[in-house]
Amino acid sequence: MTEVKPCCHFDEQEIRRVLPHAPPFLQVERIIAMEPGRRGVGLKNITDNDCFLLRYGGEKAIMPAGLIIEMMAQVGGFVMLRDSPGKILFLTGVRRARFRRKVVPGDTLVVEVTLTRIRKVVGHARGIATVNGQVVCEANLSFAFSP
Repeated sequence: MTEVKPCCHFDEQEIRRVLPHAPPFLQVERIIAMEPGRRGVGLKNITDNDCFLLRYGGEKAIMPAGLIIEMMAQVGGFVMLRDSPGKILFLTGVRRARFRRKVVPGDTLVVEVTLTRIRKVVGHARGIATVNGQVVCEANLSFAFSP
């Protein structure tokens, strides 16, 4: 993961202006860094109150792996759509996803998404999710645009 340079800061209200998601489906609380059309870094604080947490017997609750991927897609979507009002973005593929550790209440999940290739109607990105500097998930994402 590259160094986070806080060139900009977008709260949930601004994110909701760009993305069509609303809580509890919106996974990104803040965008803490962004290079328009290239890269973005978002975060989410995981709490016991999050309705999506999975609980297995006496084990501590964990964030589902699919929602980590969804958070990557939302950060990537924000970066791609921030300057393209009216467009909608669809996640069309996930490749080479690797999950390294659990994400539990008390963790702050930081997701960095770097756009690797953009065409007129499709895009590709690389996402890395970390907690306390440790990689918890890596994946390659594909997107499609709809006018």
